[in-house]
Amino acid sequence: AFGEEPEPWPVLNSLHYDASGEAALVREVNALAAQVKPPYNAVLVTHNFNIRALTGISPREAEIIVTRSSGGKLEVVGRIPLPQ
Repeated sequence: AFGEEPEPWPVLNSLHYDASGEAALVREVNALAAQVKPPYNAVLVTHNFNIRALTGISPREAEIIVTRSSGGKLEVVGRIPLPQ
């Protein structure tokens, strides 16, 4: 869909079984987001526990959370639910 093969990023592995990686997840994703400037985007696919750690939102299955970097953290700017 994006013209390139996805790249695995171990920091996005689920925190469900091992929450000890939460600080690294938040730090590294926020650092990446701060580097992405318009007109470019980054698409990250991860797990509910990780999204909750990054945004405070517990998304529904297959829901997309749209964010941008703001002050060194992720700011939620939209949510796209799975069509019914």
